Amino acid sequence: MARSPDVLDDPTPFEAPHVDVRVRIAWLLRSWRDFGIDGASVSVTEMAGLLKEQGIAASAPSVSGWETGRVAPGGAVVEAYEAVLGCEPGSLRGSVDLVRRRFGDGRPRSVRNLPTLVDLNDAVDRVVGTPEPTGLAWLHLSETALAVRPGISTAFLRPLVSQLVSEMSRAAFTGYTTRYEALALLRCGKYAEVVEDAVAEFLEEPGTAVLGDAARLLAERPDPVTVRVLSPLLGSDDVLRLRAGVVGLEHVAADGDLGPSQWRPVVAPFAHAWEVLADDEQRNRQLATLWGALPAPTRAAIAARLPGQTDPERVMRPGAPVAHRDKLAFCSRVAERATDVLGLRGQPLLDRLVFEAAFDSRDARRTTSTLLLMASPFRGPLALELAAAIRSHQDLVVRRAAATLFLLLGDEESRGPAVELLDSDDPVVVTSAIFALAHSGAPLDEDRLERLLALPDPLNRRALLYAGMTGQPVLARLAADPTHPLQQPAAWWLRHGGRVAL
Repeated sequence: MARSPDVLDDPTPFEAPHVDVRVRIAWLLRSWRDFGIDGASVSVTEMAGLLKEQGIAASAPSVSGWETGRVAPGGAVVEAYEAVLGCEPGSLRGSVDLVRRRFGDGRPRSVRNLPTLVDLNDAVDRVVGTPEPTGLAWLHLSETALAVRPGISTAFLRPLVSQLVSEMSRAAFTGYTTRYEALALLRCGKYAEVVEDAVAEFLEEPGTAVLGDAARLLAERPDPVTVRVLSPLLGSDDVLRLRAGVVGLEHVAADGDLGPSQWRPVVAPFAHAWEVLADDEQRNRQLATLWGALPAPTRAAIAARLPGQTDPERVMRPGAPVAHRDKLAFCSRVAERATDVLGLRGQPLLDRLVFEAAFDSRDARRTTSTLLLMASPFRGPLALELAAAIRSHQDLVVRRAAATLFLLLGDEESRGPAVELLDSDDPVVVTSAIFALAHSGAPLDEDRLERLLALPDPLNRRALLYAGMTGQPVLARLAADPTHPLQQPAAWWLRHGGRVAL
């Protein structure tokens, strides 16, 4: 019988543009099998038998192949792992597909075989036939729509895509990953324009409260249309809209192959934003992030529009690389403590994923590593270790990186620490605490919420996100007050609804 190695690691250099996708997926599956059922590890042979009960043609060698990265598991295999090991449906599938599509694994994305009318009706009914469709149902519908030849009516699909964009933007954890992947499949396939239209409308809606994920989604197809839609966001006075533009355009720069003329829409709004916002540290950081990603001819065109005294290369150039040793040591300690809690042996790949999720400057690397951690059995213990670091670590950079990762990993186990972190003097920490509470649907007393809503922008809008995700009564009062600065986003939350959990 083929045996799995004791240690799985990604051999690609930290600076490489790609990662070993198969090894990372193998690590996720292997970790859950080691964690097992009710805390009892499942052997390779036992796993093969349990997968057979789910309709998977599995053997001990095939399980070993999936869990070493020699063989890439299909979606049905990943979903069977979820069912056997008691994971939330879609929790592994959504993260696996997002990582696989972002970095590729040497094989084409598998979509469903040509569906029958019964298959199509079933996929549609699981979405339109229920008031609260699951993210996995949306993912299956997208796969089915792509398999239909020549395709599904766009008039039928368009309102569903708009609903899905809204749900994705309000979803947490598994509900988010499965919906994002469902939309990304459509955006990268023959329904690209349907998604483009829905996202553009979503971004333009008055008061839209959550923008970054929609912008990132649009950039899954890094074409000139994406640049034209996102570039105006750079000229916004709203830091959240500015950030959404930066996130999306950074993805286009990393993944696209556009010429100077296709980047022209960025030049004027970027130059204007730099002139107007140069003294605003928060907005300046956003622009600096995008500056480093833009092609050299586009940077030159922007610089030509700036005053002669301005040297954007000097001002916006990222700082010199710093040694990663201390940060890696921190991540290793966090990972080691998390594995100790679960009684599982430490893995170097876990150390690396924590490092990439917390400190990597590349959005795609940071996001996909976070999703793998979120889907892993180490998620809860990692969140608690990060909360401890936020409270006590001496390095501000480390504390803030831990806070940003904490908000994405924590669930019920992080509610207590998140409430304590609301008292921090650091706005980054307070933001992370608010997001952690919003994503987990945690209760917060009315007086505390009112104090948060009275904080300066953008913390007040972060507090409103909590109110919106959890459906707080204060939304109606704010939406009815035309003089209140949060009136439009409060009205947006009332129109769209609260947190999507499934």
